[in-house]
Amino acid sequence: MAREASAQFFGPCKDSTHLAQPTYSCPIYYDPYCACDGKTYRNDCVAYYQQGLLNFTQGGCGALDVFFAPNPIEMGTINLNFYVKQQGVINVNFYDPLGFLKYSNVIYAPEGVTRDYYFDVSSLKTGIYILQFRKDGEQKVSKVFIYNL
Repeated sequence: MAREASAQFFGPCKDSTHLAQPTYSCPIYYDPYCACDGKTYRNDCVAYYQQGLLNFTQGGCGALDVFFAPNPIEMGTINLNFYVKQQGVINVNFYDPLGFLKYSNVIYAPEGVTRDYYFDVSSLKTGIYILQFRKDGEQKVSKVFIYNL
């Protein structure tokens, strides 16, 4: 996704003196940063150390950014972190591999802050699901494996 026009970056995105270190141990916390490559990273550590980027700003690149853990999901609970530029309703949907809706929820997200939301998905059978997030015409889609006994 291309970054929005409001994000301004000055200076180089990368240079040969600052190499990416993909195995660098960054914390898991979610505090999104929009980088000069137009992608949103989980936090500044990931952008700087793991990706080797020099130029980024706090906040997501698009109108909606989502980070979730764990994947695979065990014990029937998923933790979702959202960042939205404008407050509003987010639709969260789980689809099976054939495209049938198996779980749906609606949440309200405040503007410009990250929030934790926990969903009980213990009613879903073990398997792979497509996780869809929709807000104001923008969507994010991810695969997730749910392991429920």
